[in-house]
Amino acid sequence: MVRVVSVRFLLLALGWCLMLWMPASFAHEGHTHTPVNMKSALELALKTADDYTRAAPPFAAEPLAASWRGLPQSAASLVENGIGYYRVQVVNTATAELLLLKITLDGDIATAELEPLGADN
Repeated sequence: MVRVVSVRFLLLALGWCLMLWMPASFAHEGHTHTPVNMKSALELALKTADDYTRAAPPFAAEPLAASWRGLPQSAASLVENGIGYYRVQVVNTATAELLLLKITLDGDIATAELEPLGADN
């Protein structure tokens, strides 16, 4: 009797675990968990600048100017290779501004700041 109850309990517990775990696994379909490297961080920074022309970035009420779209790869450069993140800047000479992004190794944009080009950049 005790063995039957414990087997039923284990099967029930396994069923609950699967019900809770399965939706999360389907939600990640097509999502990669490979860490971001320097090259992909630069590409992500350019894509983020492009995306910010369509929807307002977290630091502004309006989207960025259209001149941020399609910037060349040379516009993005690595500023810092920190532990767990890359700090990348994207320079737009047309607006005399730079977009400074902190990109985590997961590919998330941790911070984004827009600064004027100056002597210290």
